[in-house]
Amino acid sequence: MNSAVAGFPSLVRAMGAIVRGDGEALREILIAAEPGAVLHQAVRHKCTGPLLAGISSLGARDPQLRVLLTDLRAHGRVAVLQNFAVERQLAAIVAALNDAGAEPVLLKGAARLHRGARNAQWNALCDLDLMIRQEHAEVTIAALAQLGYSQRCDAAEAGRYRRLHHHLAPLIHSGDWKPVELHLALAPPQSLSLRTDREALAPYLEIVEGTAGRARCLNELGTALHLAIHGIGLDRLYDVVQLALLFGEQPQLYAELGRLLAAERIQSIALRAGVRLAARYARFQVPAEAEVQAYLNWAMRREDLPDSLRSRAQFVDAWYGNGRRIFGPATRLALPHFGAGWPLADAVLAPVRTIGRIASSLSAAACATRMLL
Repeated sequence: MNSAVAGFPSLVRAMGAIVRGDGEALREILIAAEPGAVLHQAVRHKCTGPLLAGISSLGARDPQLRVLLTDLRAHGRVAVLQNFAVERQLAAIVAALNDAGAEPVLLKGAARLHRGARNAQWNALCDLDLMIRQEHAEVTIAALAQLGYSQRCDAAEAGRYRRLHHHLAPLIHSGDWKPVELHLALAPPQSLSLRTDREALAPYLEIVEGTAGRARCLNELGTALHLAIHGIGLDRLYDVVQLALLFGEQPQLYAELGRLLAAERIQSIALRAGVRLAARYARFQVPAEAEVQAYLNWAMRREDLPDSLRSRAQFVDAWYGNGRRIFGPATRLALPHFGAGWPLADAVLAPVRTIGRIASSLSAAACATRMLL
């Protein structure tokens, strides 16, 4: 396997060394990898911050890592400067929405910044994620409009977001504030059998005093659930790393999360894959599950595929997500989404796009197989 192909496995091992606090292993892993490949994967998987913090705190510096460290520091400086401004923006948004009665729940990076979580300032945010109730959508949009936010799409596109996404169409600021995504759930409609809307998450909410004032956030178990869902299929390694750190701080969360996820029927294997890797990072003894391990093995190869193949390998994901079966609950998720409102056009396009996606999935599988040779 060439060094470029090893980018994602190297990042996975590096993050494991950081969670374990093993500086020598981290240094050896990074020296053996090609810096550009590791950096590419760290950027895509939102791991530049944890990687830089890990190298610094564990003393894993080495002359051979100079190029990687230089690039990571550049990303870190941008993140710190941006997040300094984001904290003020978030405080204004939370105050406006609380005054409007929307009572938003801070999610992901917004919640970590608000809580002052460890190393949160090192990861740049693309947007601010807030969860609201469906019935508060209009009042929330109106309150954000007073701060300079608006949806930059037509009514048809806004409707498409409501049908197919777990958040409304992004709200863009007239100035330089971060975009806002208003979540109605933690996962897209019908992508999970678990309910993940605001009402279902009510037992896992708490009020936190932080940088944005007084705001609602998910508690530890709710955060673990969101990390598991957002990290389905190892699409973002950062979520797995954060979940592992939570497990390390509160080991009982592993069993509690397992009980919550036991009811999932659509993406059970893909969900357990990320949780399993997080548990390994935290040095837990986890039961052997052949189908989950097969999914992990596929994901390790998939992430180093060219973007054009990686993003169009849905049917291979479904194959492993179904437990190495063609048909199963995950197969529906591999099918192209439509909903333009033109039944005849959809009837023509559906088989064409499905065949194209099958072809690209087969190409991705063949390419991933060659990576093993």
